[in-house]
Amino acid sequence: MERSLTLLTFPKWQRQAQAGDPDLEGTPNLDLQRHTPLLSTSGIIEGGLCWLAISANPTLMAILDSNGRLFGKVNILDLGAALVMLMVAAAIFFFPGTSGSSVAQLGTRTASVEVDTMVRGLTTSDPDALFADMQESDQVNVIIRNQPAGQLRIINVQRLPRSVAVPQPDGSVVSEPDPRPELNYTIDMLITLEGDAQIADDGPVLSNSKVKIGTPLELEGLTFRFNAPVVGVRIAQE
Repeated sequence: MERSLTLLTFPKWQRQAQAGDPDLEGTPNLDLQRHTPLLSTSGIIEGGLCWLAISANPTLMAILDSNGRLFGKVNILDLGAALVMLMVAAAIFFFPGTSGSSVAQLGTRTASVEVDTMVRGLTTSDPDALFADMQESDQVNVIIRNQPAGQLRIINVQRLPRSVAVPQPDGSVVSEPDPRPELNYTIDMLITLEGDAQIADDGPVLSNSKVKIGTPLELEGLTFRFNAPVVGVRIAQE
């Protein structure tokens, strides 16, 4: 069987071969018109001569043809790109991020959680009606960082007094109800919510968001939607 060598070369070496460079003499069946450069000098190889003796081995020719295809069907570059994408997808799935918005990791347990939220200075034309609406509601929609987090049960709504410090003649200070009329259109409340949450190593998680003291929540009902940051978290013990 006649054997031939495939030449991978850069233009300057090709010109030397065509000019009869003695270093390239003796190469069997050298066809410079048929074989073209497959590599560039973009920071990887700055020139030189590379010999790829695939056609000299019939077994290799049966696996990888001259166009870089495995068994004449699959391009080896496409196969490599597919393998890289598969590895990236596997890394994302098996090694998720650790931010608060990441999916809760495996191994967590589910437990009942009570969350205290506080709203201060909420302006409304009828504070009494809003307070009564909150007391009659069984559930409230919860939004965490602009993302819906499901519903939690309302187990207690406490109206907080608005007071002002009044100095006394003896130098002491007494707390008295704030007499300012504009406060008739504001309300302060302490709202206790309850629901099931995933308990991770670093705290409870509701809909992929960690819930801790200071976490900003939005509570939404039929006629209201307001901000109420978390001021207390209690995890039920099994």
